[in-house]
Amino acid sequence: MLKHDTHDSTSDDMATKAASRRITGQRSGKAREKPKSKIKPVRLRRGQAENRIPEILSAAAAEFIEQGFLGARMDDIAARLGVSKPILYRHYKSKHALLEAVLNRELHSPIQAAAEQIRQYRGPLKPLIKLLFARVNPYPAATLNSLPMFRLVLSESHRVPAFAEKFFRRNFRAVNEATQAVFKRAMAEGHMRKADPEFASRELFGPYMHVTIVMTLLGHAAFDEWRGNEYLTYGLESFCRNYEIAD
Repeated sequence: MLKHDTHDSTSDDMATKAASRRITGQRSGKAREKPKSKIKPVRLRRGQAENRIPEILSAAAAEFIEQGFLGARMDDIAARLGVSKPILYRHYKSKHALLEAVLNRELHSPIQAAAEQIRQYRGPLKPLIKLLFARVNPYPAATLNSLPMFRLVLSESHRVPAFAEKFFRRNFRAVNEATQAVFKRAMAEGHMRKADPEFASRELFGPYMHVTIVMTLLGHAAFDEWRGNEYLTYGLESFCRNYEIAD
């Protein structure tokens, strides 16, 4: 004789609802609140959209420097600004686009301005060379802005090689080509020993690049320990003597 199932329908309904909650990710009782961000929001100013750009780029730069490109999240950048993530996407369609905008502001624009200054220069060479070294000297001015971005480019170059390649190609090629043009003119006018202008340009900026990479990897203390300012000055004077550039 078969036994009647004594399991009531109420239990079945409860089991079905519990299974449904498990499948859909719902939980019984009060839903847990999302953890609050530990980053103190910085409220954006009201106004036209373009007024937000500097603040977005500053927040993104800070996030990229702290977390690296892959570790940075659009949600966290938005949290720094105290806005929702869709606000960021109104201005930049992706994190890649945002990183490129940050690099353009922090590194590309100043370097391109230096290249243009070289192209427009007319006059004796040594004052120009001194001006260039004063402008690109990585200490102390770059301590505040450029150096952390250089560190970001170098540290992320193996993860996001396209950005590093594009940055170095766009910027250092522009400076190198502008310097070559000045050197060619100086050689033709007899103000500089004749040589390969491309290699002369590389030789000029070699000490600067050396110091910049050392500081990027090891920090400011390395610059002082290596007597960076004296090293750069010696490199400048040695270059001028080698290429017979008069005062």
